[in-house]
Amino acid sequence: MDGIRKVTALTVSAVMLLTSSCAAKKEEELIKEYDEDTLVGFLEEELDIDEDDIYITDSEDAEIRVPDGVNITCPYGRARLNAFIFEDEDDARNVFEDYYDMFEDTFNVNDQFEGDYDEEFEDDYGYITLEGDNAGTTIFGDRYMYGGICGGIYYTGHMVILIYPEGPDARHDVEDLIDAFGYPYAD
Repeated sequence: MDGIRKVTALTVSAVMLLTSSCAAKKEEELIKEYDEDTLVGFLEEELDIDEDDIYITDSEDAEIRVPDGVNITCPYGRARLNAFIFEDEDDARNVFEDYYDMFEDTFNVNDQFEGDYDEEFEDDYGYITLEGDNAGTTIFGDRYMYGGICGGIYYTGHMVILIYPEGPDARHDVEDLIDAFGYPYAD
């Protein structure tokens, strides 16, 4: 009888360990990582964005000092994608951490935010998503501090992606773009 209890306890422990590691892996995969080629391919093939509308800037060509890597930006209807793909994972993490700190320091400081948001920041991935009014943060630029705001910032590995509106009435395009990537969205 004692042997059966040990086997049962070991089996239960193994199942719990396996289940928790699968859940952790599934959570990490919420943010799919792209490199320059796979991101551009996804934008052109899956989202039907014309190659002339996709702008790629190498950090060597930048007029200001930025970490080594590339910046890819393009419109999607009235939404905008701005992706940074760094050579060093630490640079991506540091950039996202700066956004995260800005969000933590400025979001809803006046308690006037009306809407939904979600955030998570782990060692190797993170995201911040907003949908509402009067967030009090300049995370997507000064023009979004008050009034309507929607979008997300996503980080994993070498990559940080921002998806945000280009103007009023862009919520649908922002949601569609985030949904196309399969990323989480506060809704």
